[in-house]
Amino acid sequence: MSTFDLKSHGIHVQNILRNAVPPVLYKEAVLNDRRTEISSAGALIAYSGAKTGRSPSDKRVVSEQPGAGG
Repeated sequence: MSTFDLKSHGIHVQNILRNAVPPVLYKEAVLNDRRTEISSAGALIAYSGAKTGRSPSDKRVVSEQPGAGG
């Protein structure tokens, strides 16, 4: 098995799960964060902390031609 090192990026961890399948990722998430759950629809519910999402002051204005569809 080859090694994968992230230290050059300033990430120092002992274990790295690389290209793991979803069931393994779900298991790791649930085992390592007491707030992580699996919804009744099967989606993983995880909380990433207090500073998530975009700031209310972030604005994006998109100009589209009238009648332009997406």
